[in-house]
Amino acid sequence: MRFAIVVASSAIILAACSSGSPHSSPRATAVPTTSASPTPALTVPTQSPSASVTSPVVKSAHTCAGSQLHIVYSPAGSSGGAGDFVTALAVLNDGTQPCVMRGWPLLQLLSSSGSLLPTHEVQTTSAIVSGSPVSVVILACHPGVSCPPSSFNTAYISFAFDDVIQPCETAAAVSVVTPGGSTPVVVNLRVAGSFPDGPEICSGGKIEVLPVHS
Repeated sequence: MRFAIVVASSAIILAACSSGSPHSSPRATAVPTTSASPTPALTVPTQSPSASVTSPVVKSAHTCAGSQLHIVYSPAGSSGGAGDFVTALAVLNDGTQPCVMRGWPLLQLLSSSGSLLPTHEVQTTSAIVSGSPVSVVILACHPGVSCPPSSFNTAYISFAFDDVIQPCETAAAVSVVTPGGSTPVVVNLRVAGSFPDGPEICSGGKIEVLPVHS
């Protein structure tokens, strides 16, 4: 009689264990799905700063005017060899607000007396050893003036020419009208030690001009 009770009790325990085991496995598979839920939140912070940094500066900047610009010859960006020469001009903003430039400047070569020299401008994105795509350049205002931050403190104008093929002219200066502007800025091209009277620009004044770049 005692043996029958023990057997019956064992049968009840086994039945309880076998009936509970199917319900434990779904709980194990549900854990990974809840742990994956925080993943989308990681992408939210990476998107918001980019929009807030660029759009306000671009919208607030106006087209650069010649009256607010300071343009000088840039020795660091100028180079020559094998009859070809690249001249770079550094463009600085003396205004109180950032300004924008995009595209090609209009250049006019000048003699030492200020008279016009033959000038044939060829607008290109690749000249001799230099190249520059057309892009928007936001020029920061003068370092001594408090104004909103922008991308670059200096922009550059580069043009290339040959100094061998006749006819040639000595260009003591160049008149520059920046893209979208109307007021020309005269830049001195006479450099002591290199070309004190100005560079010899040949091929009838042909110059290959790159877009304004940073």
